[in-house]
Amino acid sequence: DKEEEKFFLKLFSQFVEFKKPFIAKNTFENYNSIYNRYICIDFKNKDIREITSNNLQIYVNSLLKHKRPSTVEKIASVIKKFYQYLQDNDLYRYNAASSLQLPKYDNKKYFSISKQDVKKIITYINNLESLKYQTLYYILLHGRRISEVINLKWSDIDLNKKFYNLHYYQTKTRKNQQYYLEDFQIAALQKLKELNINTTYVF
Repeated sequence: DKEEEKFFLKLFSQFVEFKKPFIAKNTFENYNSIYNRYICIDFKNKDIREITSNNLQIYVNSLLKHKRPSTVEKIASVIKKFYQYLQDNDLYRYNAASSLQLPKYDNKKYFSISKQDVKKIITYINNLESLKYQTLYYILLHGRRISEVINLKWSDIDLNKKFYNLHYYQTKTRKNQQYYLEDFQIAALQKLKELNINTTYVF
């Protein structure tokens, strides 16, 4: 019976629409991009009941031959979440992705910079004429994402207790986070606040 067929494309569309209210916009776009660029090539018109755990593992293994491990990990992660959604919502009980093995790789990024270059960068920041940009660089020294920092509000910062908060909807992990502020960052923020008394956003 055609009405009982569970095609991958239809179910995946339901999956991303179901997830949309609970995930960041860029995550939603990533799900669609991963499906359109990779997954649909092999599974678009397949009935979900015809896809086995072995099929999925062979697919992931084949991707490793021409894709970076980090890319394959993202694809496999989306597939696992998709199948978990099907199971949780009683759309299909068999989770073919439950035993899917993800590639092992070193996810760290290594940078080599000399002490001389570090001094040049610090000197450049310290000599900036714009207090706003100087303070922005100071906060970024903690390794925060630019999108997180430029959306900071003064209400997110406690200058007395020396910390600032990032809300779950601002972060990639979708979790509330708190970070300690160094004395030089506090000093810069205090100067900036004096110049921007009535503003909501820091930058």
